[in-house]
Amino acid sequence: MIEDQLTSLTLIGVVLSLTILEKKRLNTLVTPFTVTAWPFVFIAVLVNFLLIHLDFKPFTMRAQLFILANLGILWVIGYIVVHFSGTKTHQEVGSSQFDNIFEKFAAYEWLLIGIAWFAIGVIFRRVNSLLSQYGGFAFVGDPRFEMMMMYGFPAHMGEVAKTCFLLLGIFFSFSKRKILVITTLLGLFIALTSMQVKYHLLWVLIMLFIYRVIKLPVAKQWRALFWTGFVVVLVMNLFWILLTIAWQTFSLTSKGIWQFLFEHTMLYVTSGPVAFDHWLDYANIKPQESLLVVFLNIKNVLLGNPLRISAMPYVNISFVPTAAHTVSNVGTAYGVYYIIGGWTFTLFMTVLLSSIYYLVFVQNRKRTNVYLIFINILCMTLAALTFFVQYFTLLSLYETILIYSVVITIFQVLNYLKMDLRIKKNDVIDNNLTSVNS
Repeated sequence: MIEDQLTSLTLIGVVLSLTILEKKRLNTLVTPFTVTAWPFVFIAVLVNFLLIHLDFKPFTMRAQLFILANLGILWVIGYIVVHFSGTKTHQEVGSSQFDNIFEKFAAYEWLLIGIAWFAIGVIFRRVNSLLSQYGGFAFVGDPRFEMMMMYGFPAHMGEVAKTCFLLLGIFFSFSKRKILVITTLLGLFIALTSMQVKYHLLWVLIMLFIYRVIKLPVAKQWRALFWTGFVVVLVMNLFWILLTIAWQTFSLTSKGIWQFLFEHTMLYVTSGPVAFDHWLDYANIKPQESLLVVFLNIKNVLLGNPLRISAMPYVNISFVPTAAHTVSNVGTAYGVYYIIGGWTFTLFMTVLLSSIYYLVFVQNRKRTNVYLIFINILCMTLAALTFFVQYFTLLSLYETILIYSVVITIFQVLNYLKMDLRIKKNDVIDNNLTSVNS
């Protein structure tokens, strides 16, 4: 245990030093490196100094050193990309710059609200149908419920709901219908929660928080990042509370229930790095094309083929112990890369993703637009969730990108048509005035 704790102190020192250097170069605490590294630091402290006394397995020295090596590569790639990009190192994004970019679409807020309520209706109808068919609210606690909510038209409406939630959350700052927007956001929150697919809600919440935090002065970013993590943990608790209600075991006065909520939340947060040590014993056991399985599903969607290939067997190993009486089947994003191709493939993915994340990050600071902002906060979100698992094999990731792009492009076209109509109207007025004067 001592060697694990000493390694954790080393991890803290190295990450803190690199964060300070990153902050001096870029004048922000929100970078691909910081959002990737600090969850690992938090988990190392939480597990090896606190939860270890509650019979949790340690975040081992071997696992920490492997992750620290990849974090170091991430930082170096970031340094190289920023250095050769010509970005001003002390450039600071103005607090209103992003909002100004989105405000030109404010006129279509009503359209977004309408789409959101349609998606909410479809999701609630599906939930109600399943509960009626399978014995009531208790079915929410059945693993089949989540699986059934991940397929069909309601699942696609879930992706639409995520885009609506994100855009309405952004629009709120300049909205003239704040009460209606709040009501719609609440409806979307309940709808996404009712689907019991955790990443649906976690993605958009983290993306929205990152969008807000990036705009803040550096002095306020630490506090905002802390509250972001706190809210994410609360949302995780919400899913567990729903399960205990479905199991008819929830009670505000039950010590056992609160212990269950605490332990499962901590396990959900810490299981990836804790289990990662076990994953390091299984290099090269998965097919090299494992991360490409999602593209077979995309092809099937385009061809109208209902067949969907589950990525789980390709990016997973068996359940491993993470505490005295619990097991986990997640082992961080690095663990997935390692079981596919060992250290070599992990290095390749770290370099590839680091390059993409920082290229998007830099371009977004130099000359941003509605598409770059979205891709940047999405990349930041995927980086922040590296401690848990990778999401590149999920069809919903690409569907989310597609739906956002379609919605924003429609808004762009509508703006163009409005401007074109205004120009033609002005031309008619000018021609009439010219005729009168002549």
